[in-house]
Amino acid sequence: MWIEAKEFWVPGIPTPWKAARVRRGQGGYTPITVADRHWRSIFISESYKHLPEEPLCGPVKVDTIFLMPRPKRLMRKKDDAGEIYCDRQPDVGNLRKLVLDMMEPSRKNPTYTGFYDDDKRVCEGREAQYYCALDGDPGVRIIISKWF
Repeated sequence: MWIEAKEFWVPGIPTPWKAARVRRGQGGYTPITVADRHWRSIFISESYKHLPEEPLCGPVKVDTIFLMPRPKRLMRKKDDAGEIYCDRQPDVGNLRKLVLDMMEPSRKNPTYTGFYDDDKRVCEGREAQYYCALDGDPGVRIIISKWF
C-alpha cells in the first residue's frame, strides 16, 4: 500500500536532462545553458523546503506532472482555457530523468537534494506533460509516496 510522503510544486520552466556530447579529438561535454542552471537552482531551493528528515528507504513512487508554457498557437479564444496535453518537445522522459537525478544526493554535486538514497529506489510513478492553463504558471508538481 502506497502512503503519500510529500507533495510539492516547483514553479518555473522545466528543462530536460541533456546527454553528454562527444566531438572527435576534443573529448566530451554536457551542454548546459543559463535556463538550465536557473531551473536547477529553483528546483533545488524549492525541494529543500519539503525535504524529509531521513531519506526514504525501500520502494518509492514518484509522480511528476510537468506544466509547460503555452505556445502562441494555443492562445486563441477557441482553444481550451485549461491544461492541454503537450505532444511536442521536450521529451517527458528526459524531464523526469533530471528531476529524479536532482532528488538523489550526489557526491559529485552536493547541491542535489536527498529524498532517497538512490534513484534505483523509484519503482513506480506517473509522468505527464501538459501545456499550462491560460491563467496558470509553468512548473512541475511532484508527489512522492513510499511503500508501507
